[in-house]
Amino acid sequence: MLAALNQRVRVHRGCNPFDLSSLKWVISGVAALPAGVGSEFAHHSGAQVVEGYGQPEASPVTHAGPVDGSNQLGTIGLPLSNTECCIIELNDPNKDLSAGEVGELLIRAPQVMLGYWKNE
Repeated sequence: MLAALNQRVRVHRGCNPFDLSSLKWVISGVAALPAGVGSEFAHHSGAQVVEGYGQPEASPVTHAGPVDGSNQLGTIGLPLSNTECCIIELNDPNKDLSAGEVGELLIRAPQVMLGYWKNE
């Protein structure tokens, strides 16, 4: 959506029919946001663009970039309130990993569903 809005603003350059000045923050989700797309939209709108992260089992998100200006595009951001998470070793679920290591993200939060119907 942000890429499409960027394109529309470029097409109408000089006679921009869109007033985006009311936007303060935009949270992007579903897929990774290319840094250029987020930066361009922030330039056009004046809004701060951050990324969010969620899963189909967590409605709607579990993590989002901070809106205090310290967000880093290309990351999933920080856990939302009451959201616990850790990264574990793929082959050893009892081993927590340190920052920068690759593993599996585990999340426990009120917005995460308890199980699937008839298949807990």
